[in-house]
Amino acid sequence: MIQELHKAFYSLILVITVAIIACGIFVRFGDYTSCIIMSVVWIFMTVMIYFVIKNQVLIILYSFFNALMAGMAMAIYYLKTDNFEYISVRAVIVILVLLCVNFVVYTIANNYRSAAKWMLLFWIVICGIGGYIWGIDLSIQGSWIVFVAIISFMFNLAVLKYATKENGFDVYKVIKLYSMLEFGSVLFLVIAIITEGDALELLDGVEFKKKKSY
Repeated sequence: MIQELHKAFYSLILVITVAIIACGIFVRFGDYTSCIIMSVVWIFMTVMIYFVIKNQVLIILYSFFNALMAGMAMAIYYLKTDNFEYISVRAVIVILVLLCVNFVVYTIANNYRSAAKWMLLFWIVICGIGGYIWGIDLSIQGSWIVFVAIISFMFNLAVLKYATKENGFDVYKVIKLYSMLEFGSVLFLVIAIITEGDALELLDGVEFKKKKSY
């Protein structure tokens, strides 16, 4: 059981790391339109693949590709806003501490399902704090906290679904589910943010034209 827990958290750390690195690469070398098109195409592909793959090696590869695409989804926001900062050492330390908290809670928990519920609440709070830093304090480092919180939330959601009463779970089912969900949720958040921004720009343009007509 502990071994499965270790595998799951190694996977989570790997997915987060790949997503962050991929984001930096796509911001530097990618194109906004191409990233959107590829992300939308991957939505349909990842859902189809999810229901087909059973092999453990393929599941690991699947999670890797979903992490890459999650990084691309993050990059869409930074490319759109032209506001990007590489993750700071301080943010990395904060994220590692938060992941350690998540791991320790499962290690000492008598019931994984109960622990997963508490950790879902925990990551919602962290997402809110990151959102405050991102939106109110206008620090782009807050966006990294939000994205990691979303990925970690989906990880705990998958554990909640597959955890048994004996404090065990099928680690590969957990990896397969949360890797699909984390890509989809990151992309959904980014699209929600950038479309709201477009709407505000459109409204500002309309308001400006009205004032000009007067």
